[in-house]
Amino acid sequence: MAAPFVRTVEYDLSQRVPAYQGMYGLVIGNFDRGPVNERIFLSRKSDCDMRLGKPGPNSDHAYYILHSYLSKAQRCWAVRVANGALYGGLVLGAYYNTTLGTGDGATTTFTGTLEYSRCIPGTVEVWQDNEKVGYDVATTGAINGTGIASGTVTYSSGAITITFDDTGTIDYTPPVGAIIYARWGFPNIDFTTLSVGNDVLLDPTEYDWNGRTIELELVDADTNGQISDTLVPYAIDAPDAAVTAYDDTDCTLVIYDGTTPVIYADENGDLQNVGAGTYLDAAETNAVNYSTGAISFYLDAGYTPTSDLTAKYTSLYSDAGVVYSDNPGAWTDNVGVIIRDFSIPDNTFYIQTWEKTSVNGTYLTNYVSSDNWKVSRDDVIDGWNQNLQWEERINGNSYYLRVLDNTNLEADECIPASSIAHSDLAIEADHIEWFDGGSDGTAVSVSNYITALDLFENKEAVDLDIVMDTLGNPTYHTYIANLCDRERGGRGDCYGILYTPHSLEVSTNYIVDLVNFRKYTQNLNCTWVGLYTGHVKIWDTYNSRELYVPPSGFVGAAFSYTADQYDPWWVAAGWRRGLLPILDVYRRYTQGERDVLYDNELNPMRFKPGKGIAIWGQKTLTPVASALDRANVRWLLIVIENAIEEFLDDYVFEFNDQYTRSLIRAAVNSYLETIKNRRGLYTYDVVCDDTNNSSDDIDNYRMNVDTYVQPVKAAEYIYNRVIITRTGVDFSTVRIS
Repeated sequence: MAAPFVRTVEYDLSQRVPAYQGMYGLVIGNFDRGPVNERIFLSRKSDCDMRLGKPGPNSDHAYYILHSYLSKAQRCWAVRVANGALYGGLVLGAYYNTTLGTGDGATTTFTGTLEYSRCIPGTVEVWQDNEKVGYDVATTGAINGTGIASGTVTYSSGAITITFDDTGTIDYTPPVGAIIYARWGFPNIDFTTLSVGNDVLLDPTEYDWNGRTIELELVDADTNGQISDTLVPYAIDAPDAAVTAYDDTDCTLVIYDGTTPVIYADENGDLQNVGAGTYLDAAETNAVNYSTGAISFYLDAGYTPTSDLTAKYTSLYSDAGVVYSDNPGAWTDNVGVIIRDFSIPDNTFYIQTWEKTSVNGTYLTNYVSSDNWKVSRDDVIDGWNQNLQWEERINGNSYYLRVLDNTNLEADECIPASSIAHSDLAIEADHIEWFDGGSDGTAVSVSNYITALDLFENKEAVDLDIVMDTLGNPTYHTYIANLCDRERGGRGDCYGILYTPHSLEVSTNYIVDLVNFRKYTQNLNCTWVGLYTGHVKIWDTYNSRELYVPPSGFVGAAFSYTADQYDPWWVAAGWRRGLLPILDVYRRYTQGERDVLYDNELNPMRFKPGKGIAIWGQKTLTPVASALDRANVRWLLIVIENAIEEFLDDYVFEFNDQYTRSLIRAAVNSYLETIKNRRGLYTYDVVCDDTNNSSDDIDNYRMNVDTYVQPVKAAEYIYNRVIITRTGVDFSTVRIS
């Protein structure tokens, strides 16, 4: 036995049925922008503008359904559907930096050898700190620039010399501490110009870094007929499969005499004659090293080139990275970047985002100040302890951009090309490099919307209360009902708000057409959805016009507002909770028309002069006369059933005895009493004892909790009875019972 002690044990008997937490809406649409087939959480209209873009004149009306819902709600899921939408973007050329020296206030001449001891004409730049001061002239190798007295670069060796001017009225001698460096490489090219494949346009992370064709003029042959050179920047991309004959689609290295292909490299790097030509000396070794870029071959004695020989090839090192749109769509072609403000010592640079926006038909170019990124290809930590590595810094943090780093290149080997044009020395607005290649894809179908609904089928993974129709399509209506209705295998915790097609309201025989749609085309029998009719007129602030839109967003907003300000089981209709902030309705239904519509489970909008426009119905889509043919009762049951289910989940694996049952009964009774006090129930009863838990139930590990409820009903038909009597009559004797 242990020595005497005191041990504390805690028993939690405070469990309660959870209170209702508020409504989450869902809008699925063919938005112009945003990730495709992903859940996006939105809480205000400005979130929509950033994540999904601003609607244009031809945008999906799902925008306006979403905006109208968020006018009175703060929690909404949105899903963008699209078919084959494509990304726009740029492939950023790799630029290799060589430090030529550090200014001391006196030295004016700086020399060095460019990276790879070789370079491509027309790509060389000279920088002083983060300012471009010079560039090469491809035909001569001369270096021009402000403050440069003379300069030259030898392309075949990479040797470069720059002398700054210290003789004029302005002394351009680099000051103390200024870093002088030269760089060469490849320009930035948009997706369309580079002709990237459709697989990259669908998913830019599929870019394989060998899409850029490099043209390098080879050195002349020596006296032995040998040409020995280095193809830069190596490594050279090797063919993916065996190459047995010249084919411009399979070969990754081809040597041209002018425009005529004469020599190609096979998968092993051995050089071969094109066709039946005799261009190579077969007695010599003719090869290229794909890893180092070294190439050596001997020309046949009987072959004399008609022009300079040029190698065309692809290199895994010609691109530093890819910058592309955060999500696909035509919107991406209105996005551009400026690559600028390099800091060679710490390997950082800036990516600035620019956007073209249409204002009254005129495009304006705007700098996106919130999307200005100081980044690096390397893991550089700034003063805020943020990693500036560009994938980590931008991806997931920008609403406009994503980047893909070329991991074939060491992070400190190179940084991207500047957006400054080669012969310019300063950044200008016209140096914005615009994305290209973006597309909205082909037309979406109802299948895309049904697939998006699948993102919400697991009620344990995502909260959902209101599904707002954005199609007015009977097939989509069925799948919304399937998602909501427990009896159909759905969640059992949400409600669908459907609407009738606008074409039926336009019809001259609109009442008959609407009823036929409900009874024969749609033909749903479900208490988890309601059908609303009456497109509403709003003012489209984005495009300065009046516009008729479906009512589902405003109805959803009324449900959310009612749940927030009252309770979910209060009726979201009428002048107190169903008043709509709109301009008009397409059809101002008369009393007789509303009678016909309501008798057929269609909830109309009511226009009353001097009073406004309101939701004028709350029927569910069941023809069965039952308490569940009204939305407020269905909402009461949604709240009660799911709250009790969540509460009972904590009692799984507890003992099935009188003690456990009494705890359950007490908690559920207490919960239902609060519902009654909040005008949801007339009365209720909870049974969880020996009367409904038999020995057989207990032996099969089953506990039964039976909850009986009498829901409060709404007054939809009010009879104002005025009884006229003779003078002096005692009203108690004539009062109608």
